[in-house]
Amino acid sequence: MSQLSTTALRKRFERLVQKAEAEIATNPEGYRLRLVLLAALGYVVIVGLLVLLITILGGTVYAALMSSGLLILLVKSKLFIVLAVAIWILFRSLFVRISAPTGLPLARSDYPRLWGEVDGLRSSLAALPVHEAVLTGDMNAAVAQTPRFGIFGPHKNTLVLGLELLMTLSPQQARSVLAHEFGHLSGSHGRFGNWIYRKRLTWARIGQAFSERGGLAAAPMTSFISWYVPRLTGYSFALARNQEYEADAVAVRLTTREDAAAALMLVNVRDEITRETFWKPLLQRAILEPEPETQTFTKLFQHLKSVPVNATLADVKLGAALRVKTGYADTHPALRDRLKAIAAGPVSLHPGETAAESWLGKKLGEVLAHFDLEWLERNGEAWRQRHETAQASRRHLEQLAQKPADELTQAESWQVATLIEDVCPDADPLPAYLAYKDKYPHDRDADFAIGRIQLIEREDPRGLAYLEIAADDPRHAEVAAGLIAAYHQSHERPDLAEVWQSRAEVAYDRMSAAQVERNDVLPADTFQPPRLDAALLVAFGEAVGCAPVAQKIKRVWIAEKVVAQFPEWPIYVVLAEPHLFTLAKEEIGQRLAAELSQSTELPHTWLFLTTSSTSRKLASKLKASGHHLRI
Repeated sequence: MSQLSTTALRKRFERLVQKAEAEIATNPEGYRLRLVLLAALGYVVIVGLLVLLITILGGTVYAALMSSGLLILLVKSKLFIVLAVAIWILFRSLFVRISAPTGLPLARSDYPRLWGEVDGLRSSLAALPVHEAVLTGDMNAAVAQTPRFGIFGPHKNTLVLGLELLMTLSPQQARSVLAHEFGHLSGSHGRFGNWIYRKRLTWARIGQAFSERGGLAAAPMTSFISWYVPRLTGYSFALARNQEYEADAVAVRLTTREDAAAALMLVNVRDEITRETFWKPLLQRAILEPEPETQTFTKLFQHLKSVPVNATLADVKLGAALRVKTGYADTHPALRDRLKAIAAGPVSLHPGETAAESWLGKKLGEVLAHFDLEWLERNGEAWRQRHETAQASRRHLEQLAQKPADELTQAESWQVATLIEDVCPDADPLPAYLAYKDKYPHDRDADFAIGRIQLIEREDPRGLAYLEIAADDPRHAEVAAGLIAAYHQSHERPDLAEVWQSRAEVAYDRMSAAQVERNDVLPADTFQPPRLDAALLVAFGEAVGCAPVAQKIKRVWIAEKVVAQFPEWPIYVVLAEPHLFTLAKEEIGQRLAAELSQSTELPHTWLFLTTSSTSRKLASKLKASGHHLRI
């Protein structure tokens, strides 16, 4: 059976979600029952297969003990090992561990105002208890449930709060966010939804475990998981989407409509603005400053408190957020649908006192210092490396700038444009890219760069034309088509968005298939003589002969693997035959590849093998189809 394309899988998922949405709207109890049965099906399959395999293993052992000939046959066929491994993988899948979120612990004794808010909201909703709270640096909030014993046993409920979120919202707005999260833990509907959410998460982890294990023993469950997980995710999608609206309604009921709406808008808008006005300039400082910022979160707090939001920029970001339609990539509805559902009116996006000041109190300074140090430890070395690289790039750019423009090679002209963008934050790189495009109109790298800058960074629709041209190049097809699709989707052109989304998915499928073809060489592959110039073959043979490891090599062949995807980007296979008494023969191919990479620029993709580490059939095919190099 042929594998479905990414587009076909997406459309099938969307149809399943639409069916579930219709069912939950017309027959909610029937929908819940079918969802419970679907969630239970996975465990029925695991337990049933586990019992079946144990029975088969037990019967096989009994039969083998009755017949020594059968025992020898089973040992040689390694059936015992396959069955035992399959049983172990299935058994372990029932105890796959889901880790609790991590962050700065927020003890009750240290943060009484925060816990007062938590306890008050939880009591109002009769929600499940919160066992711990942790603080992260993110613009986010969540309540995570993790089972204490694998996928079984009672659950620990962890409140996760983002420091950037608390520094952005007022106490009243942050309270509405907490109320939304506790809405997911309250009532039978909320608890049922969390149970389903945990099942989705658990099966995602189980699928990952089987995928990493691979092999014949995991094959039956891997096939079932590839069928089951998308259906569980798609069918439960409607429930998750409904519960987001219900949680928003809880937030309105326990706070105010204005606070709930303002929180939704700020989370969607202020995050984008802060990224542009604080985080981007901060990271650009690494170009000129050798040592990293030591008070990142302290200065972020000062920035959010003292720098007023640009009204024009806020209107642009809010307008863009409100144009986004609710889709199927996220269970959270789009902003405009959430605001419509709570009947939101005009609100202020200026919080005044922040929840960080109110809820963290006297501990705020310590918290900021903690995240300052954490950020420095995580990013300090990358900052220093970025500075060293940027300084070298700036020196190279200065050297190029001393040459007349008409004397620059194509590669140097391209470097000028990319270096201006990379290490000159105060300069506009677009003129350099446009100048390069004028000189080299057929270079699709330039079309992609110009389109990206115009459409994505400057929201200039003239970038569409450049990205459409770039999308014809396989190297840029997926990203360029995806950017065009997102632009049309945000401007309420669903038909055009669908066309370009499908093109992006086709490009992804082609690249994925090409990657699989280029990952390995198998005896079933087809080979042909290399399509290389005779002089290049001679030069390559000389390069191999000059490599230090060449003294251990008797003969070398080079062949070209026949590929279905992008044959214009060939993959060459080099087969080395070591001398008879050479030690560590299996390492000869790797050593040859490493030594050639230091002395020779190899175009396209090259794989290096040795006759001692390759099957006889594959080696014979490579010798028969390949070119014997003189070294």
